[in-house]
Amino acid sequence: MNKKLLVSWLLLFAAVGSQAQVAKGAEDVAQLRLGPKAFAVEGRELAFGGLQVSWKMGSAAPVFAGEKQVGWFFTGTGEVTYTLPDPLLQPVFAYNVEKATSLELKGKNAIAQPCEAALVLTSGAPEALLSPLPQGEQAPPQELFSRHRERFSRDLGWQPQDLLPAALVDGWAEPLVFVEIQGAKDDLVFIHDPLVASEETLSVLKPIYGRDTDLPEFKGRRYQDTLAELPLGHGWLDFAPDRFFLSDLDVAVVHREGIHGEITARETFSILEPTRVLPLSLWSQRLITAGLGAKPKVVPYTLSAVTNEAGEQLSFFHREGALLVDLGRKAQPGEKVTLTFRMSGDVLFNPGNDQFWMLPTSSWFASPHHIEMQHATYHAVVKTKKPFIAFSSGKLVKRWEEGELNCAEFSAEKPLMIPVVLAGKYTVQEETRNGRTVRVASYVAAEPRGVKKLINNAFSLMEFFEPFLGPYPFPELSIIEINQLGWGQAPPGVIFITKEAFTPLQDEETKFFSEGINARFTHEMAHAWWGHVAKLTMQDQWLSESLAEYYAAFAMGKLWRESEFKKALKDWDGRARYVKDKLPVFLANQLAGPDAGRDRMALLYAKGPLVLHALRQELGDNAFFTVFKSYLKNFADKPAQTKHVIGITSVVAKKDFGPWFDRYLLGPGFPAAGK
Repeated sequence: MNKKLLVSWLLLFAAVGSQAQVAKGAEDVAQLRLGPKAFAVEGRELAFGGLQVSWKMGSAAPVFAGEKQVGWFFTGTGEVTYTLPDPLLQPVFAYNVEKATSLELKGKNAIAQPCEAALVLTSGAPEALLSPLPQGEQAPPQELFSRHRERFSRDLGWQPQDLLPAALVDGWAEPLVFVEIQGAKDDLVFIHDPLVASEETLSVLKPIYGRDTDLPEFKGRRYQDTLAELPLGHGWLDFAPDRFFLSDLDVAVVHREGIHGEITARETFSILEPTRVLPLSLWSQRLITAGLGAKPKVVPYTLSAVTNEAGEQLSFFHREGALLVDLGRKAQPGEKVTLTFRMSGDVLFNPGNDQFWMLPTSSWFASPHHIEMQHATYHAVVKTKKPFIAFSSGKLVKRWEEGELNCAEFSAEKPLMIPVVLAGKYTVQEETRNGRTVRVASYVAAEPRGVKKLINNAFSLMEFFEPFLGPYPFPELSIIEINQLGWGQAPPGVIFITKEAFTPLQDEETKFFSEGINARFTHEMAHAWWGHVAKLTMQDQWLSESLAEYYAAFAMGKLWRESEFKKALKDWDGRARYVKDKLPVFLANQLAGPDAGRDRMALLYAKGPLVLHALRQELGDNAFFTVFKSYLKNFADKPAQTKHVIGITSVVAKKDFGPWFDRYLLGPGFPAAGK
């Protein structure tokens, strides 16, 4: 008779957390082993969220990390089924299954395939998974287990040792579940993670492709391409309940020679829930290209120490960009914990032998996994080898020299996120108007008229946007030339823009990329509001990218030519052709497969602006611009959230606009007015 076990979180609950240090726990999890005996299983079913694994017949062997059982290894004749539990994700799930897997969709929301092995790990009570314990002891399948771990342990993405030690040491009330499945067609990874990512995810394993696949660090490896990503402990329009956030960041960056950098970060974390282990993100290596004609290579970024305010070294585990820091005790709500991180590596490289290096908008300092958990005052001292000079987010406090080093200090008392540091061989020109400074850093070859035009354009756009969006949020803006083509980026108080903005008539290639440079620069200027006043979140990224794109086109139509806005509408319509009526703008970051990048761009930078244009036509200009100015005023310096836009729209329109947003933003619909 079949015995079905639907695992409840109460059965999995582990009431007491381990006192072991997180580094030892990670080492144990990285070296999982089987127990001395296995058990025959027949007609067993395990269920976690939308995942169901059924075993017609086979064996189950207990899996240990050190001396603690943390799961089971199943082998035999089985089937894995995943049924999507949330209809909102259905169009994206269908897209992902078609684009990224060898599987066929069953109905609208399920996939299934035979499986021959599965590793099931949990921070709860693994004994509950096979209760009552099967009869029929047998030898554990050591060789099959070794082959399974070899098959999965080198995959890029979450590994058990990145999550399980934190759950075990902290004693999470809702357990972590981590499942690796050998499928007949596709290997899968299922993760029920209630506290780090606060998500339930199902991913397919895909071979790495691209120009770097021959590097020894990547050769033969796979990556996790996510098919379904569902919120845990919160709704789609809410953020995950955070246990802590980064509230102050004080960094020192020293570049003495070559491409080697030494970085010290003193970071303060504000505790919201009892927490012993801080799960963070920090580079562990960098793919660099240093020198003219040099081949890409991977260099380590080494975290040498983490210390507390008393100078005591803390236990930590650092691997593939994931960092776990053990505070050694439970920090309590309301407490501020200050830690010092010391990193070094050959990461201050000059891309393509250009005369600059950059610490970009990624994890060069230890940061929370959710970007909205960065809300930090900022201070930086940067010392770089002459003739380079440094730039960073925040206001320039002073510059000075120390022998062969050019030094600079920066500060921001108003909390920000994703600060950057850059140094290079630049010529600087700046102007101050009405108490605000615009600084342009360009290569020597830059056309002076181009530099002056950028300064004037920056001030003009600040003046244009302020009546619609409120005051420009930074006292200084540094516009920095990047000796490449075709892109821009807007970290806090900084705009990186490529060389065609400075020398638009240099050569044929630059002329090609110069087409649209004014719109690109205007888009980056709009990010001061859509990305920094309404702070960027990956969950609600349309609120930064789609709105920056729309307001940039609106400004172009008013400040340059009316035809510029009409041109943007036509361009959006063409770029959105692959995603109209098929995929929702709100879920742009959840796409998988080879076309995910193209279609994500189409959703955020084409369909999203068209949906906004349709909303403007529905509301009229006065109400439309009132909605978004009111949003920025009422939720300034807070992470952007779609639910507040929906609420304000309904108030201004005196009509419930929830169904409209459900259809055209959260759903795949495309409004007729936006066509």
